[in-house]
Amino acid sequence: MSAVRDPRRRMQDVELTEESPAGGDHRPPPGLSRRRRRVLLGWAAAIGVVLAAVLIGWQVAWVDRYPISALNREQRAGDVLPVAADGSEYVSASSRLLGEEGVAAFWVVLDTSGRFCLVVSIADIGVVRTSCGQERALERGGISLGSGGGVGGSTVSAVLLPDGGAVPPEPPGPWRRVGANVVLSGG
Repeated sequence: MSAVRDPRRRMQDVELTEESPAGGDHRPPPGLSRRRRRVLLGWAAAIGVVLAAVLIGWQVAWVDRYPISALNREQRAGDVLPVAADGSEYVSASSRLLGEEGVAAFWVVLDTSGRFCLVVSIADIGVVRTSCGQERALERGGISLGSGGGVGGSTVSAVLLPDGGAVPPEPPGPWRRVGANVVLSGG
């Protein structure tokens, strides 16, 4: 009869050693290990700091970055909407005066749903007109506001544009700039 060996028994008979194949100790000297650990921890910390700085910079760069630079600055006293235009649908702290022409004043304000609104106030007659649109509409050609029936049947059109936005094609032009973000035609 042949003897069958139990594999578990064989493992108990094996003696494990920590020698390298060349017969020497494979572990690095303790000083080198500590030094290597310090270097690796230093690099990991440096990479972590760089990544954190990049992420913070990216977040700061995109927080409150609007396509109309006036919205990226603090509100000033002249930026407050006239009483006739102030409504609960607007975020009042977001209004910015963009320009004036004659008796007309032009503001941009965000509404409570995040849309951009062009607000025009005519001081002599107390008329306030508003037109709102999403950022996509603003960037694709601007947010338009028109009124007809002026003196002699004239028509006035105003367009709110993002920074660097192109003046809309004619008609009803010719367009003239009223500040960096508003163009006006007619009147």
